[in-house]
Amino acid sequence: MTLKPTQIPVSSIILDETIYPRKGIDLRRVGIFSENIRDGFDFDPIEVEPCPGRPGFYRLLDGAHRWSAFKATGAEMVTVIIRDLAGDDPLLYPAAKAIGPKQLTEEEARDTARRAYTQNTRLSSADIGKAVGRARRTVDGYIADLRAATQMDTDIKIFRMHSLGIPQDRMATRLGLEGKTDHDRFKALGWGFRTWDQWEFNDCDARFGDDWPGRIPAQLIAHILRYFSQPEDLILDPMAGGGVTPDTCLAMNRRCWAFDMEDRPDTRPEIEPFTWEISSDQGLAWPVSAKGKPDLVIFDPPYFDKKAASSSTTIWIS
Repeated sequence: MTLKPTQIPVSSIILDETIYPRKGIDLRRVGIFSENIRDGFDFDPIEVEPCPGRPGFYRLLDGAHRWSAFKATGAEMVTVIIRDLAGDDPLLYPAAKAIGPKQLTEEEARDTARRAYTQNTRLSSADIGKAVGRARRTVDGYIADLRAATQMDTDIKIFRMHSLGIPQDRMATRLGLEGKTDHDRFKALGWGFRTWDQWEFNDCDARFGDDWPGRIPAQLIAHILRYFSQPEDLILDPMAGGGVTPDTCLAMNRRCWAFDMEDRPDTRPEIEPFTWEISSDQGLAWPVSAKGKPDLVIFDPPYFDKKAASSSTTIWIS
């Protein structure tokens, strides 16, 4: 929707430094703009939004130098467009508007990226990079230490909850994942979402599963859940091993029945012991007395010898 310009008092506009992406006002540019105004030049409307907590005032989104020039010439009214950011980041929007003859310097881009991530750790490097005019990898470098600190805080929470034996449903609530969509859970966990059908993951996520032979990346399980199941679906992992699948089901709001031949009631009470041996008394019967059947089976058999000769992993799903 195209917004119509309107006139508001120059004195009602505020330069909010908390959302201003530059280090300061360039007085030389202000002087040039002031002369242009006196000579009758027309400028694009300044962009503002209602100032939070201050009725009747507006904070600048774009046009700080033009606004300063109008003040310098003694103008009482100025043409503006009043925007409602409707959820857009109030720091990144002005950063994205910093285009033209004077774009953000390297220092300004780095500072803005760090400030934006500090205020909202769910912002992706791509989103920040698009606003400050830098590549995603460059932004990754800007915020690497901030992201590591955030990640460490989450890791410590998960470790402590595991150690205390807190049930998984309570863990989901404490981690702030309850009620989120799959897409939002990926963002909250700091994972990129891959829309193509061949996935490559270099590392296992240490937050998911125990240190275990043949450990698989939680990101891989999360993608399988995203594409082949729905929230609240029942997932069966007959060879749960270190528990990557049940941990990831927790994060992605799926139920999980996990089994393994090794019983660890103190550290992994959610993984039940079952050998799946073919015998006259057991066979391959359903291991629990329940009418429920899984919506998805993730079958990741032992492959230690194969893994030693190859870096690839094959997982069967059904």
